[in-house]
Amino acid sequence: MNPFLLPSGERLADWRHFRISLTAFSDRQRYTAVASYWAQAPLIKLAYDLDNCQGWPSIWEMIHANRWCRNTVAIGMEATLRLADMSPDRLSLRLIHDRKIEDILVILLIDDHWVLNYDWGSLRVSSATDHYIMREWRFTGRGYSTLDG
Repeated sequence: MNPFLLPSGERLADWRHFRISLTAFSDRQRYTAVASYWAQAPLIKLAYDLDNCQGWPSIWEMIHANRWCRNTVAIGMEATLRLADMSPDRLSLRLIHDRKIEDILVILLIDDHWVLNYDWGSLRVSSATDHYIMREWRFTGRGYSTLDG
């Protein structure tokens, strides 16, 4: 069953259960599971303003509202891993322009090696992309901050 089709309270409970279940997996299995989970999110064109990371709703508000676009799915993936006890220092959100796929999108970079949200529902190695970074964010305790680059 698609967890994003559940009522909001059940959706939040399912997401919590999913995060807890990740502890039984290896890192790579975790990343693949997160990609598959978030590939079920129903997408709209644009959910939130990328230019104002301080104005982004909390992940719980996002899950409650169930408004996802390709970019905010990356935020959901980052929050899922971070709240499953992964250090935020290992995770960064990047707005990229990729020359290979000729698209601008937000990806989740893990350990400067693994990429989520580049290929829908799967995992990729960063070196297999051809992109430049337009903007980068990291969770810093209370919210996201833009990294100088």
